[in-house]
Amino acid sequence: TRWSASWGTLCPLIRISEQLSKKAGFNRSSDHYSDRLLEYEIPKYDGDLGTPNFFVPIDQPTCRKKIRTIVDCFATQRDKPWFSEDTFLSLMRLRGIESNAPDKYAEAFYCRKLVV
Repeated sequence: TRWSASWGTLCPLIRISEQLSKKAGFNRSSDHYSDRLLEYEIPKYDGDLGTPNFFVPIDQPTCRKKIRTIVDCFATQRDKPWFSEDTFLSLMRLRGIESNAPDKYAEAFYCRKLVV
């Protein structure tokens, strides 16, 4: 299976928990999905954004569409001070700078292992 930028549009900016990662098979070499798991970022007040090591460049219209999807799909988060359209766009812009993305925006992931 090849990765594409559209794969990341399914659940934007949601980090897979440690527990879920283990269930997905990080510790089991027989699980063929364990070599393709990417973790999303969650921007919030904790300040625990790390240093991601996998970037997917995206254009601004795609950024806007993804942000609208996030806001629509995660209505329970709307009362959080960090949950705003400008937060998500800003994070994508910062990741675009870090990755020198051609259209200025990128999503960033934490990738433990990837087989292409």
